[in-house]
Amino acid sequence: ADDGCLLCGSDIESPIHLFGECCFAKQVWYCSFLQVDIARVRGQTFIDWWHHLIRPWSNLDNRDWLIRVAVFILWQIWKARNNKRFNNVVGCLLATAQLAHHLAAEYTDVLN
Repeated sequence: ADDGCLLCGSDIESPIHLFGECCFAKQVWYCSFLQVDIARVRGQTFIDWWHHLIRPWSNLDNRDWLIRVAVFILWQIWKARNNKRFNNVVGCLLATAQLAHHLAAEYTDVLN
């Protein structure tokens, strides 16, 4: 089985690579509602990386919303990866970011 990243062609596809180092993911994060420069987020493990990502939001009133959008971005990057693997379809950066935001908003509406 090929262990390389399907989205950018890198030799290795680890969780940190897929969600933070892959050029597709970097661009999705930056063009998203969050406008995160994901290259600045570091961590030895995925959990460390995640905590580093959300730490700047810890004292913000809209912290839960920002984290929710981030979770949906992760999910949409994962779905783009799987769409490439199983359907050989290359995802659109902007559509991936916009869908994550839309789904986070829809989820929030359901909660309320």
